Amino acid sequence: MEADFKFIHCADLHLGARFRRLSAYDPELGRRLAEGTFQSFHRIVNLAIAEQADFMVIAGDVFNEGTETPGTRARLVEELARLPMQVFMVRGNHDHVMAWDEGLPFPPNVTLMGTELEKHRLVIRGRTVEVVGCSFPELHTGENLSLKMHGSPGVFTIGLLHCTVSEVAATMEYAPCARSDLLGRNIEYWALGHIHLRTVLQEADPCIVYPGDIQGLSAKEVGEKGAYVVEVTGDRCRLDFRPTQEVLWKSMEVDIGGQNQNGVIEQIRVQAAPGTLVSLDLVGRGPLDRMIRADPEAFLQAAERATGCRISINKLVTAPALDLDRLAAGQTITGQVVRTGRELAELSGEELLAQLIERWPLAKDHLDTLQWMARSGRLKELLTDAEWRLLSRLTEGQA
Repeated sequence: MEADFKFIHCADLHLGARFRRLSAYDPELGRRLAEGTFQSFHRIVNLAIAEQADFMVIAGDVFNEGTETPGTRARLVEELARLPMQVFMVRGNHDHVMAWDEGLPFPPNVTLMGTELEKHRLVIRGRTVEVVGCSFPELHTGENLSLKMHGSPGVFTIGLLHCTVSEVAATMEYAPCARSDLLGRNIEYWALGHIHLRTVLQEADPCIVYPGDIQGLSAKEVGEKGAYVVEVTGDRCRLDFRPTQEVLWKSMEVDIGGQNQNGVIEQIRVQAAPGTLVSLDLVGRGPLDRMIRADPEAFLQAAERATGCRISINKLVTAPALDLDRLAAGQTITGQVVRTGRELAELSGEELLAQLIERWPLAKDHLDTLQWMARSGRLKELLTDAEWRLLSRLTEGQA
């Protein structure tokens, strides 16, 4: 059955992101990622044209910053002008203001909504469709913008908003709301932006969707990125996510147990296509532990040559292949390290922090960071890593 109408939903383009920190030590990768945002949006425009979508909605953070360069603005304008359809946009926290509005205006097919609720109607093959939305009034707005939003009874309405829904967010700094705020507003589809993790909060009554950003901006933003093609039949929405990213970030865990270097690299190769940016967690026990710790850069270079990926080690939670029970029973410094490690492993993060402050008074100067590490489990991870590094050195050369 043919849909009544079809539209594209994307958000968080972050055009013009400069990746300054990454570029400082890897200029080539920084340039690739900076161009990646533009390439991903270019593919979304191509997708809209190929799908013969009836319109597009963009839910904020089109630019990475309000002081975007003229070149960044010009590239967006050129892409939008290619679309033979209406485009509706709202501003988010990153683009709550925009430069060059007068010098480089958006093409006539683009509607950029203001800070108060706007309603726009389209008639698509005889059916009336409504798009409502409002933009951020300032960078750190604490206003619940969703309370401004409402559609018209009897008309399929898309609510376009950049906001933070409490059910999916760790912090509520920007336009906070709850999922319950989005119900009962005569809005059938909420086209949201701001959360970079693709999330469908509800599939119907109403449909509530974060498409995520269009290009991963860091190693924390793993997985495919792109846009939704939304087909509407009656009041039912069919969601079809289409990846468009230029660069894919991927997190991966590999166990070194019972493997040599070639085996570990092969695991990476089969899980990641060439060009992927891999954030690697190495775990397990085995003889490879000492070799990687002795020269991690050599391991990474070998892995990158074999896989065609860019690889970084996020966590090295490995250990030599040791008989810990036998070592713990011995009256040696190695045995004492194992016994102490086991005792400390039984403590909570907060208890570890207390011990650290007792033994190292200067720790109080970094209390906020250490408290976060204690709560997140990072402090225990560092303790385990230190224990295995010490054991590796103390047992070097042993079977």
